[in-house]
Amino acid sequence: MFSISIILIALTVLISVVGFGQPNLFEKMLFRPYNIFHNKEYWRWFSGGFVHADFFHLAINMITMYFFASNLEYYFNEAFGANGFILFIILYLTAIPISSMYSYYKNKNNFN
Repeated sequence: MFSISIILIALTVLISVVGFGQPNLFEKMLFRPYNIFHNKEYWRWFSGGFVHADFFHLAINMITMYFFASNLEYYFNEAFGANGFILFIILYLTAIPISSMYSYYKNKNNFN
């Protein structure tokens, strides 16, 4: 069975590892509220969810995601059938910016 959670984990690992080797790209992807607000760099709402500070941070998050997201994906598929796949992706992609809203409003005028 095809698992979107495994694909999301692989994509996140790939993006983070590439970012570790390319500091300029990594910096462009980080969630920076000041840059979103003042420079209109809206992609940072999502890209920040795919980069991690270091390998340890990445490993812990991906292990947690593996156990949590795999189960959640299973329940979505059971509850919503073929639509479970789409709803799971929508939940995942909306959770990234929603989880950063407090930080955004608190730091949108803080350059550091």
